[in-house]
Amino acid sequence: MGFRLQITGAEQISLDENMIRTAETELFTPKDSRARASKSLSTIVVTGKLYAAEEGNETMKLFNWAHVPAESEDAYRDVMLTVVFGGNTFRQVHLSKAFVVDYQESYEDTEGFGTFRLVVRQKTDLVDKVTAGAASPLGSFATVGGGFGGALSSAAVNPGKIMGEIAKQAAQVEAVKQAGKISPLAGQITQAAATAAATVQQSAGKSAGILNGNNTGMNMDDFIMH
Repeated sequence: MGFRLQITGAEQISLDENMIRTAETELFTPKDSRARASKSLSTIVVTGKLYAAEEGNETMKLFNWAHVPAESEDAYRDVMLTVVFGGNTFRQVHLSKAFVVDYQESYEDTEGFGTFRLVVRQKTDLVDKVTAGAASPLGSFATVGGGFGGALSSAAVNPGKIMGEIAKQAAQVEAVKQAGKISPLAGQITQAAATAAATVQQSAGKSAGILNGNNTGMNMDDFIMH
């Protein structure tokens, strides 16, 4: 799973999978609330690597944005967090008017880089403008509005199916890692078995499509394991 962060304002800031290590989102409501709170906090937290090379220019922009005074309109920017899994967008979270709550850099004496931690939050009176995108079974995305709580605007999402696929692929990766610890050959055999199983599943799906009259120009080569 990878993460991308796009910040738009007086300047563009782009952080990709090579720079971001972890990302999380949170909608916080006071613990003593006895009803739906009128003031909630919608926050994104990102941690990642600092580079001395060209990529370091993007984190320098983060550093400068974090120090913009509250009186400046540039203190608020548009923030989009994208979660990528298997080459596809799994989730997108959009803060339309976000500001920096905390920014931290830790420098290390190892190959000229360190780490950073960024905390951004939606302006409190605009929490209802926070939106998220979720992958649908058809591969498109449905927008969720109202502080992560609105109704889906397109095809219904099947989160169980999505999370099941994530768990399945994660288990396959872990199996290959564990086999590799035993011996390189065992790791290669496990990897080959996982690839073969995926190919069989894909071919079975294509076969079902033909039987259901959904053939869209397939040929016999689609059913051959390469």
